[in-house]
Amino acid sequence: MGWQDISGFARETKDRTPRTYELHAGLVRVVVTRIHGASGWFVRCDALRIAASPLITENSDVAKQLAVQLIRAELLRAARQLGETSRLGDTAEMQAVRT
Repeated sequence: MGWQDISGFARETKDRTPRTYELHAGLVRVVVTRIHGASGWFVRCDALRIAASPLITENSDVAKQLAVQLIRAELLRAARQLGETSRLGDTAEMQAVRT
């Protein structure tokens, strides 16, 4: 599944330019949006506790690409931290979890 436009507009709004997109990847929901009064785009990902990280671009397609790069980097960092704290290794217990 790709990015979906989830912009909401008041009935009287004439400009219907998309301003909020979302992407779902498993349990991770990524939102790229504009914030009223601020320039550029922002990314939000509640699963990774990213509230409103600025994406330094005015282009929505570039913003979506930057958001995916940021989320991937955060997921890899979290996976490395999990690997460092895990002491199960390749025990029978861990092999059972994998199957």
